[in-house]
Amino acid sequence: MNTVKILHCADIHIGAALSFLGDTAAQRKYETLLTFERIMDTAGKEDVQIIAAAGDIFDSNKAEDEFVNAVFKKIASVPDIKVVLSAGNHDPLSADSPFKNRELPQNLFVLGEKDDCIIFDDIKTRVYGRSFGDVYLKGEKSFSITPPNDDYVNLMVLHGELRSDLNSNYNSVTADFIKESGMDYIALGHVHKHSEPQKIGSTYYAYSGCPEGQGFDETDEKGVYIGE
Repeated sequence: MNTVKILHCADIHIGAALSFLGDTAAQRKYETLLTFERIMDTAGKEDVQIIAAAGDIFDSNKAEDEFVNAVFKKIASVPDIKVVLSAGNHDPLSADSPFKNRELPQNLFVLGEKDDCIIFDDIKTRVYGRSFGDVYLKGEKSFSITPPNDDYVNLMVLHGELRSDLNSNYNSVTADFIKESGMDYIALGHVHKHSEPQKIGSTYYAYSGCPEGQGFDETDEKGVYIGE
């Protein structure tokens, strides 16, 4: 099988107000943006081919223009890396989404609100997934697009909640969904605590967690995943 090097990140929450920090809240906003920029720089240094961004890059669709512009400028600064985004519940593809109202960098690919697949023939990779279109999204019993049986790598990028049932407003992802997906790897977002890569059937999956804590209660190890 072909191989591809990816960076999996999620839940950066750029533009979060963090009012509980008082006078330092404004500074913290810029520190979160700096973290995103460091992630992009790391992807470039590591010769990553795809960045799987699993939602909540922005804390809301009301993020200030300076932060949105800075994010898009930084993505454009790594033009050889394909950045694939599954919009989350904090930055859904609603009418006010910055991913709808602006010209996107040529290397940024946003998955649609319905089951979607983006094909990169130059690196023999398909990226599947779907985005939140609103703050709530019901999960699916199974993904509606089946990957062909060939030598392409099949990735999925999803913002959602691992559950044993579909009774969640945050895109339930069940063990059966993972098992039947036909993916090589599913990059998950929404949960701020990272998980070790695990396997159901022939599919690996993991939460990367958030790269920095969003509160004083989020103190475990933080970062992103990089691998082939």
